[in-house]
Amino acid sequence: MKTEKLFAVIVSLVAGALPALETIDLNGLWDFRFEKDRSLEEVKMPDFCPDDKMTVPGCWDTMSQWYNQRGTGCYKRSFVLEEDAVNAFLVIDGCGIRSRYWIDGREIGFSKLPWNRLRFATGPLKAGKHELVCALDSIIDNSKVKMFWNFYDFYPFGGFHHGVELEIQRFPVELSGVAVRTRDYKTGLVELEAQFEGEGAPADFTADVSFDGGAAAPVAFKAGRACVNVPDFKLWSHTEPNLHTVTLSYRVRDSEQKTSARFGVRHVGTANGRITLNGKPVYLKGVNRHESHYEFGATTPVQLMYEDIRNLKNMGGNFIRGSHYAQCKKFLDLCDEMGVLVWEESLGWG
Repeated sequence: MKTEKLFAVIVSLVAGALPALETIDLNGLWDFRFEKDRSLEEVKMPDFCPDDKMTVPGCWDTMSQWYNQRGTGCYKRSFVLEEDAVNAFLVIDGCGIRSRYWIDGREIGFSKLPWNRLRFATGPLKAGKHELVCALDSIIDNSKVKMFWNFYDFYPFGGFHHGVELEIQRFPVELSGVAVRTRDYKTGLVELEAQFEGEGAPADFTADVSFDGGAAAPVAFKAGRACVNVPDFKLWSHTEPNLHTVTLSYRVRDSEQKTSARFGVRHVGTANGRITLNGKPVYLKGVNRHESHYEFGATTPVQLMYEDIRNLKNMGGNFIRGSHYAQCKKFLDLCDEMGVLVWEESLGWG
């Protein structure tokens, strides 16, 4: 692979926003029914009567009763809202392979992108009890699935890989996150991009911005973006994985809304045929890593993620290629904390 292509897929240049929206954790035991060899199209809503339980996150085809079996897993659970929600978002941190989602019998989403982080709007929800139903199809049918083909050298597990949550939007316009991009690693200049949910989000506005718990200062945003210098910044590298936190506070009508993001001041580039980190040549030493385990499938626990990274660092490594799909947020956060560069791919092989 040419150098310019290589550095283009090394991630951690953009910090992921930490949602400001209220969240409901939907992990745990769900009602579950497995329909062996039946696809999404063959399993209808009346079939979603539970006769067993399944963990979320979890891969059913690593469990003894459904070991290595393909078909559609049907999941159901309820949740309670204490107050009305203007909107809500169902967030899935990876699943396999195709999936479909309903709230209170109303379909809200469909995906044919395994391993990817998914987010579906529910529309307004009233206070009270609601029912969530999901169907996950693990059958490899290349007339329906273009992103995973037979005879790949890795296994596509069925189930929810890294959990499910519901983000609640309480206000018509709500601050939901802030993305951070390094613009000049030498001076600590970063670009902040405010993210809103709801129609009528402001383009130009002033928000209070603070770094690492320090004093907040007003910053003018134009088209939702602003450039500021991180005070007393320290560069992130694989040998010194320094991280900063930015907090953005903005008043919308009568509500003060806040969101934060953790990020590193860093720059990956090329010079004289070499990959550079913060302007200095860096030699990438690392491994390919799959989200795959004989007992947990793609639902690798944080302890196992940590052990993998720790073993890499103990061998003198600084780089992981995430084979061959989007990586889960928990894993990327650990790489940030422990000083590991990551090559992250869209799903593919060859």
